[in-house]
Amino acid sequence: MAAAKYKHLYGVQFHPEVSETIQGPKIFANFWFEICDANDCYPAPKIAQQKISKLRSKIAGKNVLLAISGGSDSATVAYLLRYAMSGQSGELRGVYIRGIDRPDDEAFVMKYFNKQSWLDLKIVDATEQYLEVLKGQISMPAKRVAMRSVYKTILENEAELFGADFIAQGTLYTDISESGSGYDVKVEKAQIKLHHNVNLDFRYEELMPLADCVKDSGRNIGRSIGVPESLLVRHPFPGPGLVVRVEGEITADKLRVARQVDAIYIEELRRHDLYQGVWQAGAVVTQSQTTCNKGDGAASGPIVALWAVWSVNGFTAQAAELPMDFLRLVTQRITNEVPEVGGVVYRLSDKPPTTIEWG
Repeated sequence: MAAAKYKHLYGVQFHPEVSETIQGPKIFANFWFEICDANDCYPAPKIAQQKISKLRSKIAGKNVLLAISGGSDSATVAYLLRYAMSGQSGELRGVYIRGIDRPDDEAFVMKYFNKQSWLDLKIVDATEQYLEVLKGQISMPAKRVAMRSVYKTILENEAELFGADFIAQGTLYTDISESGSGYDVKVEKAQIKLHHNVNLDFRYEELMPLADCVKDSGRNIGRSIGVPESLLVRHPFPGPGLVVRVEGEITADKLRVARQVDAIYIEELRRHDLYQGVWQAGAVVTQSQTTCNKGDGAASGPIVALWAVWSVNGFTAQAAELPMDFLRLVTQRITNEVPEVGGVVYRLSDKPPTTIEWG
């Protein structure tokens, strides 16, 4: 909430769209239904068909390369393109980039998009390229910038090999806004963090059908066109992958540890029916070292920070209050099964002030 006064003018600003605003949904409902006389607050099926029609007229007979991650956004774009390209001569290829991804991302991509008649899937292993550009990069912003160069280069190279006319991404308005863009007028906007899929200046024309959507509206569009629910309810894919879940310089060993702790955490969230109750969860390998007792001798190892949040659209979030017995179980598994880890903590900060991802 903010208020300002200039001479005889007064102004008040607040955000009715965020879930923390008391009576926010009622404010919107009054505006939509009482003032605008609207019939529906968000007609996802109608909007989906509008997006498909717009895509169809733009890409008729052309080839499209889609960056696909196994998350809900790129999956929804894949299905929008599927219907937009149906009956046309153009081809759709999905490219999955391996290297800094979470443990089960590739498995979801293979399960739902491999051997589809309407999409040609290609896996590109960029592990070495990522490790090379991330060498010596310490801060999260620097690592975000570094990984973008590999991401862009691979997509452009694959587009050339495929003979693509367009590169498509599952970019959301949230990504654009946090990256400091999104205003049509020339007003300065703060950059919270630079997202991997924004302002890349591809050599190819870019398609971003969800650029006017936030997470929940994008998911509703996906539901309306038949995207599998198990894809839609996956926790958001962190664009820079595990790069933002490892503090300090990225190494192959740190990526291995990050994958191991993430796999344990997510496995237990699913096993205890907590996964779909939180919006996103992750584990961060921090640079903090703690003395620990492993076996009969003293040792030291990094602290792993677990986090989970409740949210609607990603603009704001609250720390999820996971059961203490669950957190103890996850902690025991991580420290027992990942010998490098010295200890485990849980983050309780909301957004704001923190962002959802660590960096």
